[in-house]
Amino acid sequence: MLTAARWVRDGCATPVALGRGVGVAKPVRAAVGKVWIKCTFCQGDLFRDREVKLNSSGMELMNFGWANESATGLICWSCGYVHLFVNRDLELYKVKKEDKG
Repeated sequence: MLTAARWVRDGCATPVALGRGVGVAKPVRAAVGKVWIKCTFCQGDLFRDREVKLNSSGMELMNFGWANESATGLICWSCGYVHLFVNRDLELYKVKKEDKG
């Protein structure tokens, strides 16, 4: 089993900050601890990431929507299925050109 640490050590992946970037989305691989994340729908392993606000109606009603908790959304590069993670141990890794398939 290939772990995230081994992919980085072998030069197949480079850690990146959780994206909040601007511009064209680039595919990333993701892991929580030593477990690589795969799409639960198509089993794809490439994603684009995005910040997702977890809004609550009470906070919105009082104009405190900005204070709601955020999650990281991983959008499957193949099928578009959205996976949400509040786990702060989520790690994203750049994908090298030859690994994009």
